[in-house]
Amino acid sequence: MSKVKKSPQKKKMLADEVDFYHTPEPWSTDGTKAIYARGRWGRRVHMVNCMGQDAKANARRIEACINAFDGIPTRVIEASRHWMDYLWWTVEHLENNPEVLSSEELDKLEGIAKLLEVWSEQ
Repeated sequence: MSKVKKSPQKKKMLADEVDFYHTPEPWSTDGTKAIYARGRWGRRVHMVNCMGQDAKANARRIEACINAFDGIPTRVIEASRHWMDYLWWTVEHLENNPEVLSSEELDKLEGIAKLLEVWSEQ
């Protein structure tokens, strides 16, 4: 009877490792299917080519998503599928209690509310 060799299991990278090792933002596209970033030494690095008929649109969307999440830990992104709902709730709560915010914070809150309105219309 021969022994079957098990293939080694790939260890899933922990979210904190992803935050340490991923290529930092900003990422960019030049209107083609290619996506670029700046490497650790400041040089432009080709990250990926999107494929298929929607390649240019997909490249632009990936660029926007990666840059939008700049500074947000991966574990937070992965753990909260409904983060926009939480953000809406926070904005509504703070709008109903403006006395807890400074005028600068109120201005930022107004900006977030406008972004959420644009997002919800789409």
